[in-house]
Amino acid sequence: MEVISDWKKLSEKWKHGACALGTFDGIHRGHQTVISRAVEYAKEHGVPSVVFTFSNHPRSVVSPDKAPLFIEDAEVRRMHMKRMGVDMLFEPLFTEETAAMEYKDFLKLLKETLAPSFVAVGPNYTFGRMGAGSADTLKAEGENFGFTAEICSPVFENDEMISSTGIRRFIRLGKLDEANKWLGHPVTAYGEVMHGDARGRLLGFPTANLELSDKAVSLPKGVYAVRVTIDGEVYGGAANIGSNPTFGIMEPRLEVHVLDFSGNLYGKKILVEFLKLLRREEKFPSIQALIAQMEKDKAKAEEIFRLQADSLVL
Repeated sequence: MEVISDWKKLSEKWKHGACALGTFDGIHRGHQTVISRAVEYAKEHGVPSVVFTFSNHPRSVVSPDKAPLFIEDAEVRRMHMKRMGVDMLFEPLFTEETAAMEYKDFLKLLKETLAPSFVAVGPNYTFGRMGAGSADTLKAEGENFGFTAEICSPVFENDEMISSTGIRRFIRLGKLDEANKWLGHPVTAYGEVMHGDARGRLLGFPTANLELSDKAVSLPKGVYAVRVTIDGEVYGGAANIGSNPTFGIMEPRLEVHVLDFSGNLYGKKILVEFLKLLRREEKFPSIQALIAQMEKDKAKAEEIFRLQADSLVL
């Protein structure tokens, strides 16, 4: 899959394809329906499949104080797109100039640059200044701009429409099972392993330390069973999101103990998928009590990893 972020670098080979339009934060089951439809159309008609989304959330420009925290790292979003068979991901920056575009000017720009023959969107898709253009607008205007538009049906879970807003709510509240169900894949963290204080190694549980972004929605403090991908290899693990209250450390961090792994992870980028909450963060009366609980966490994490080993891995 090719990734392009500059309008000027779009080439003729991406024109007349099937294009999915949307914000696509989290690539939840509703997003997957839209993207899959574009990929399906592209294969049926022998044209390229393209996803057009912005690298930043439009609200970060239109109303910065109301901009949502992102669900997944941009690189994770690309992993999902590639797995789904997308040929090209176009992710330019949403700017004040973009925000000021009238919806017909946006359609003109779309025709001049990508000239899609088919466009797939979700029912809540909007575009143009003040969101004046809608999914229905695309259907009505499509013929004038050389494409056929299809509005994909929303996906529901327990009579509630799946949305990024709902998933953020689940993640904040620690409802991991619900978040994973709505996403259709586990909540993830992705980043470069950094040097920590090596306390885990001294306790017999070496950990890979990842920085928690203040721009991403985070699960509550606690210990989680996780799946870890390192250089394409998949391992089980137990991850702690918290501040290590037993040692009086207050700065939140993500520490991942990777099962059955030995090696140097510093500087490597790893993918951590959260499978199940094991327990909330707690302060232990002694280091011995902490170690005893960590052994229990490790055993439970191993069991959960084995049960979910065959589910989706990016």
